[in-house]
Amino acid sequence: MHPVLSGELQPQSISVEGSALLIGASNSLVADHLQKCGYEYSLSVFFPESGLAKEKVFTMQDLLQLFKINPTSNLYKSLTSGFDKENQKV
Repeated sequence: MHPVLSGELQPQSISVEGSALLIGASNSLVADHLQKCGYEYSLSVFFPESGLAKEKVFTMQDLLQLFKINPTSNLYKSLTSGFDKENQKV
Protein backbone atom coordinates (compact mmCIF):
# COMPACT_ATOMS: atom_id res chain seq x y z
CA MET A 1 0.00 0.00 0.00
CA HIS A 2 1.21 3.51 -0.79
CA PRO A 3 2.64 5.29 2.29
CA VAL A 4 0.23 8.23 1.90
CA LEU A 5 -2.78 5.90 1.73
CA SER A 6 -1.66 3.95 4.77
CA GLY A 7 -1.20 7.16 6.76
CA GLU A 8 2.57 6.75 7.14
CA LEU A 9 3.21 9.92 5.16
CA GLN A 10 1.12 13.03 5.10
CA PRO A 11 0.96 14.81 1.75
CA GLN A 12 2.48 18.27 1.77
CA SER A 13 -0.06 21.02 1.76
CA ILE A 14 0.21 23.60 -0.98
CA SER A 15 -0.65 27.26 -0.86
CA VAL A 16 -3.98 28.54 -2.12
CA GLU A 17 -2.14 30.20 -5.02
CA GLY A 18 -0.35 26.95 -5.84
CA SER A 19 -3.61 25.06 -5.53
CA ALA A 20 -5.34 27.39 -8.02
CA LEU A 21 -2.45 26.95 -10.44
CA LEU A 22 -2.54 23.17 -10.05
CA ILE A 23 -6.30 23.09 -10.61
CA GLY A 24 -6.00 25.36 -13.65
CA ALA A 25 -3.26 23.18 -15.13
CA SER A 26 -5.21 19.98 -14.45
CA ASN A 27 -8.38 21.41 -15.95
CA SER A 28 -6.42 22.59 -18.98
CA LEU A 29 -5.07 19.07 -19.52
CA VAL A 30 -8.58 17.64 -19.34
CA ALA A 31 -9.94 20.30 -21.72
CA ASP A 32 -7.08 19.64 -24.15
CA HIS A 33 -7.78 15.91 -24.06
CA LEU A 34 -11.52 16.38 -24.63
CA GLN A 35 -10.86 18.74 -27.52
CA LYS A 36 -8.22 16.53 -29.17
CA CYS A 37 -10.58 13.52 -28.97
CA GLY A 38 -13.46 15.49 -30.45
CA TYR A 39 -15.64 15.22 -27.36
CA GLU A 40 -17.34 18.55 -28.04
CA TYR A 41 -20.41 17.88 -25.89
CA SER A 42 -18.30 16.78 -22.92
CA LEU A 43 -16.13 19.84 -23.41
CA SER A 44 -19.19 22.11 -23.47
CA VAL A 45 -20.27 20.63 -20.13
CA PHE A 46 -16.75 20.60 -18.66
CA PHE A 47 -16.08 24.32 -19.11
CA PRO A 48 -18.97 25.60 -16.97
CA GLU A 49 -18.67 22.79 -14.41
CA SER A 50 -14.95 23.37 -13.90
CA GLY A 51 -15.21 27.15 -13.96
CA LEU A 52 -12.51 27.20 -16.62
CA ALA A 53 -12.91 29.95 -19.20
CA LYS A 54 -11.97 29.05 -22.77
CA GLU A 55 -9.59 31.99 -22.93
CA LYS A 56 -7.84 30.85 -19.71
CA VAL A 57 -6.85 27.36 -20.92
CA PHE A 58 -3.10 26.80 -20.74
CA THR A 59 -1.38 25.92 -24.01
CA MET A 60 0.83 22.84 -24.22
CA GLN A 61 3.89 25.12 -24.08
CA ASP A 62 2.48 26.81 -20.95
CA LEU A 63 2.04 23.43 -19.27
CA LEU A 64 5.49 22.19 -20.23
CA GLN A 65 7.04 25.39 -18.89
CA LEU A 66 5.05 24.96 -15.67
CA PHE A 67 6.38 21.39 -15.38
CA LYS A 68 9.90 22.75 -16.02
CA ILE A 69 10.46 20.62 -19.10
CA ASN A 70 13.47 21.95 -20.99
CA PRO A 71 12.44 23.30 -24.42
CA THR A 72 15.55 21.76 -25.98
CA SER A 73 14.79 18.27 -24.63
CA ASN A 74 13.51 15.43 -26.77
CA LEU A 75 10.50 15.08 -24.47
CA TYR A 76 9.48 18.70 -25.06
CA LYS A 77 9.98 18.35 -28.80
CA SER A 78 7.96 15.13 -28.98
CA LEU A 79 5.09 16.61 -26.96
CA THR A 80 4.94 19.79 -29.02
CA SER A 81 5.53 18.33 -32.48
CA GLY A 82 2.43 18.78 -34.57
CA PHE A 83 0.95 21.18 -32.03
CA ASP A 84 2.20 24.43 -33.60
CA LYS A 85 -0.96 25.03 -35.61
CA GLU A 86 -3.29 23.11 -33.31
CA ASN A 87 -2.07 24.54 -30.02
CA GLN A 88 -4.31 27.56 -29.98
CA LYS A 89 -6.31 27.96 -26.80
CA VAL A 90 -9.46 25.82 -26.86
